[in-house]
Amino acid sequence: MGTCTEEVLRRIDIASSATNSMQRVWRHQRLSTKTKFRLYQVCILSILLYGSECWTLPQEDLRRLEAFHTRSHRQILGLQWFHLVSNDEVLNTSVLPHIQEIIDRRRLQLFGHVVRLESNVPEHRALWQAICVRGNIRPDSRWRRPRGRPRQTWLHHIADGSPFGIKTELHRAANRGHGESTRRTSAVCAI
Repeated sequence: MGTCTEEVLRRIDIASSATNSMQRVWRHQRLSTKTKFRLYQVCILSILLYGSECWTLPQEDLRRLEAFHTRSHRQILGLQWFHLVSNDEVLNTSVLPHIQEIIDRRRLQLFGHVVRLESNVPEHRALWQAICVRGNIRPDSRWRRPRGRPRQTWLHHIADGSPFGIKTELHRAANRGHGESTRRTSAVCAI
């Protein structure tokens, strides 16, 4: 109860059959490895990680997803067990991130969408209240800075240390030219 193991196994089965149906593409000599990995990202990872931003993932399920990811990389590269290539070397040959990083990015994108929902619509209001309860935010009022002088900047308050954390996403948004209010929207609710 409380895990999505059945959904993870179902998604792995569906993605595995899709990977096997693309055997001719993986064996094709004229396609570059980069093109094959882009096809894998578009066709297979989208099937595998459909709805993953809402999953509760214990380590066992995450290992299953990573194992499928590594096995697919080996299949694309044409590596067999007797080639004696480590999993780290296989994953370093592609430009794709690990499954955990992809899921973290998707969760942050979902969080950003939820933060920008209008609170006037009843369905949005209920979703907003559910997130506020989980994040210990008062749903009936806007966020206010606690009294007294802050010990650190607001970026230090919301930094979580992950490579795709909110702080990193805010810097990327600033580099893309987004305005101050757009960048701070997700940060305000994270505090």
